[in-house]
Amino acid sequence: MIVKNNNTSIISKLAKNSYIANKSRNRLLIGAIAFAIVLLFSISSISIAQVDSEYMMYARSSGTLATVYMERPTMEQYKLAKELDCIDIVGKESYVMTGKQGEHILFTGKVVDSVAYEELYKPAYTDVYGNYPKKTNEVMLPVSVIEQLEIDPKIGAAVVLPLYVEDTGEIQTEEFILSGYFSEYVDTHLISPSAFFSNAYLEASGRTLNDADALVMKQQDDVLFEEIEFTLYENIPTVDETQQFIATDSLSYASVEMVYGGYDTAIFLGAVIAMSVILLVNNIMQISLEKSVREFGLLRTIGTTKKQLFQIQWKQIMKVILAGTLVGSVIAYAIVQFVFPYLLAGFVAGQGVAIGEVIQARLWLLLAILLFVALISILSMLFPLRIMHSISPKEALYFTYGKYRTRRKEIYSKTQVSLRKMAMRNISQNRGKSFKTIFSLFMASLLCIGSIMAIQILDYSDMYEGDPAFEFTNWSMSGDMDIQAENTYFNSEFLQDISEIDSVTSLECSYQAYGRFNVNDKVWQPLLEVDNRELEGDEYIGGFRIVRDEELEQLETFLKENDIEANIDNFASGESVFNLDQHSFSKKMKEKAKKVEGETLHVYNQQDEEIGAYIFAGYLDLQTRGFPKFKNMSSNQQYMPYVLISEQGFAKLNIEKTISKLEVFVEEGQDMQVYNIIQKIMVKRNKTASMESLQNVSLSVTYLAKEEAHDYIQSVKILLYSMSFILMAMSVFNYFNVMHTSLTNRRRELVLLESIGMTRSQLRGMLVWEGCLYSTVIYLLLVSIGSGVLYAISYFIQRENNTIQFTYPIEAMIVFMIVIGIVSIALPLYQYKKIEKQSLVERLTK
Repeated sequence: MIVKNNNTSIISKLAKNSYIANKSRNRLLIGAIAFAIVLLFSISSISIAQVDSEYMMYARSSGTLATVYMERPTMEQYKLAKELDCIDIVGKESYVMTGKQGEHILFTGKVVDSVAYEELYKPAYTDVYGNYPKKTNEVMLPVSVIEQLEIDPKIGAAVVLPLYVEDTGEIQTEEFILSGYFSEYVDTHLISPSAFFSNAYLEASGRTLNDADALVMKQQDDVLFEEIEFTLYENIPTVDETQQFIATDSLSYASVEMVYGGYDTAIFLGAVIAMSVILLVNNIMQISLEKSVREFGLLRTIGTTKKQLFQIQWKQIMKVILAGTLVGSVIAYAIVQFVFPYLLAGFVAGQGVAIGEVIQARLWLLLAILLFVALISILSMLFPLRIMHSISPKEALYFTYGKYRTRRKEIYSKTQVSLRKMAMRNISQNRGKSFKTIFSLFMASLLCIGSIMAIQILDYSDMYEGDPAFEFTNWSMSGDMDIQAENTYFNSEFLQDISEIDSVTSLECSYQAYGRFNVNDKVWQPLLEVDNRELEGDEYIGGFRIVRDEELEQLETFLKENDIEANIDNFASGESVFNLDQHSFSKKMKEKAKKVEGETLHVYNQQDEEIGAYIFAGYLDLQTRGFPKFKNMSSNQQYMPYVLISEQGFAKLNIEKTISKLEVFVEEGQDMQVYNIIQKIMVKRNKTASMESLQNVSLSVTYLAKEEAHDYIQSVKILLYSMSFILMAMSVFNYFNVMHTSLTNRRRELVLLESIGMTRSQLRGMLVWEGCLYSTVIYLLLVSIGSGVLYAISYFIQRENNTIQFTYPIEAMIVFMIVIGIVSIALPLYQYKKIEKQSLVERLTK
């Protein structure tokens, strides 16, 4: 009779006893798993919160999540847009009355469909009360308009709005019922706030959203604006040559680019962190489980099968992983949910968005990290079983990691072996661990140096050093070309009052000028085709932006990088000019605009006398990636001529200039006192200034902007420096484990070397050589591969700002090389010092 041998209970007992017998080892394994989970979840949560805060800042300052627009759409185009994979949201909007008070625009009236309001506009606002208008006489207003009109913010209250009638050019009042209100954050000098009217109001004027003025869309996060415009033009036929798709980068892409320099850099950093965690967990697991190989060798000699060994190890793995993931997930969740919001509450990205407010413990992210760490742990903890497949039970009884692969015969030199060669032999015997240790130390050092370099590049708070303490800006671009300086806000009395403040060291003025052009010049024909305004006669008024000599190099670089064929020498000498375009042309109109290059552009004075003629070098799109960030660039109206001209070119014209920017420099530490005096001077000037000049002037307080920039950079520093410090600590701990295990396994070897006459001083010298070899390899990697990676990081950051110059972080590189050298030598010596305190007998018996 055959009796079936059932060893299930025995296997369970062996697994349980092994788990109990290795409590210290299991605690270390559980701690490693928990630490990996806390580290990954913390860094991921802070990173996402940083990007989210930037996203909300961009959304609030734009007043919408929409980043793609299509003018004069048809229903067929609407349906085609909804079918495109690269477009996530498609809404419709029409423009109605514009709110106007004097010459000041209060709001732009809009009627939008439910998709546009709920998914594109509403998320960009805060403190939203009430509902979107439904009845003809209902309206939903921004708080800024309510405050300016001194309206009682009460749902259902009657409000009287001043509306601009385009046909007559007059302002008429109309009564509405307030259906809701909200807080918006747009810069009113650049964007008019939106006020929402009902679909019934639109229908009362004989229009519907089926004939909307525009489509508002949101593209996929990873699609750049150049790609989205190309896709739209390729897949949606336009009704005529002037119909245009206008796109910008998605808010998500812009946010990631602001924090990390782009998705590619963010992915690289994530891969570095993940690889460092893998190396840490894998090394700790393998080092800690080395004893299990010898135990399994003993079990194999008494007949235990590989399947049974797997079952024994698997039961222990599950206990360790369950305990580690439970401890790690609880700690990680508590830190992210309760600790980080408090610690990061003071770090503001902009528009009042604090990182501490948006950070949250995302369960899906925690679950993904748990699965990732569990998978790494399982693969690492099966290490003893992988070894057992490669060696015999007898070899397993005497196993030490790093030696089981060396099955070739040792070849010894007949001459004296140097300490350096002995150190090289020791490192080569542990190739796997040596590679992981070198790689983790290299990556951690590189990330630390890269973080320092990135922070130095991104730290735009330093750019305020040497800048004015206060900056007045005249936003007007629609004035008379012969306007006198005395009629602007910055008259001689105002300038004198500012200059006589005791702590003011100097004033600097930047100027703007207006020009009269002729619509019959061929250079303006493309612009006129897309300009819906009705012009009187042949007059076409625009502005000049004078390029200073020191800015010519930036312009030349931009032209070369974008393959724009233009002679920069002709421009510098004043023979040619460009026109700055606010992304006004469709794909077909760009081709037309290209054809007018080389034509003559004429400039006229108030008496219609020609005062200058230039070769037209072409239209430059301000939205082109990498366009020079010229200082004092005016915000011109779309379709308005805005001529880019050199200093020599402008000198040929006899045109009155007005102040566009007034910069006030003060003594250090006197900002607040001067600010109080400036406010009093402004109160005095406001009494006599015209309404138009009052509405077009703004004051920027640089020291406040510097504080905001400092807060933002601090948040980025916390993120990058924390990751760098943790990864460096992990790498040093990894190196410590490798050297500790190596010395522990080599105790008998060291005793033997001492017994045949090798002094302890020579042993220490051998360990110093090992540390020097480790650090030398890392040095070579940092100087070669590391330098290339640093240049790449700099390139990604500079793509959007061509004024940033790459500076090799030589100081950081030297500091980290010294740290690596000290760590590589000091740790082995410290561990050997603990071993050499023991007698030869103690070291042989342990």
